[in-house]
Amino acid sequence: MFGFTIAIFSFFLSHILPAYSSEGIPGDALLNKIRTGFVSQPSAVIDELNYRYIQTAKAKLAPTIREAAPDELVLPSGFIVGDQDAFAMAGCYVRLGSSLRSYNLVTRSGNLAATAFLSGGLMYALIARQADSVEERVDSLTSAAQCYYWSFCNETTPLRKEIIRGLAATYFERANTDADLLTGDTKTIFLDKIRSEINKFLNRAD
Repeated sequence: MFGFTIAIFSFFLSHILPAYSSEGIPGDALLNKIRTGFVSQPSAVIDELNYRYIQTAKAKLAPTIREAAPDELVLPSGFIVGDQDAFAMAGCYVRLGSSLRSYNLVTRSGNLAATAFLSGGLMYALIARQADSVEERVDSLTSAAQCYYWSFCNETTPLRKEIIRGLAATYFERANTDADLLTGDTKTIFLDKIRSEINKFLNRAD
């Protein structure tokens, strides 16, 4: 779990300024699952099967995202028809949020990229509540705070932006407090990373 936090930080710290990231889970395996086995299957049939698969996968997304997210971003973000746990869903929302940034889609609720990052944060917050160890809880709290921070950075609606700012602040504080319960190098690494991210957040939030 700890390794994931470092990886996700490294990825998004390098992408927080660029408008778009094309990285994500490829959907190459999709056609192998939905083809009937006929090599010469008409492309129109394949397209229809893809469309049905995507719509079924989108059904698990939060309603606002489900309605507004471009179909072509769903599979590269990692959403599938089958069951996915909170950890997998959180990663999917993060990748979707990154891809949505260049689209700059605004719904009645607010910026869609911000909504995707917010949904990822909610998933990590759920994981933190169910964590079996302090390290896992700190890792999940930190990931939630980071998602809320990205959501804050992308949100354009003033009231919603202020609410999300409060969420990010709360979860960074919780992560920092719980990291003090750790020991040794693990404690040092977490505290250094969390406090570094808090400083960046405060610079943007002030």
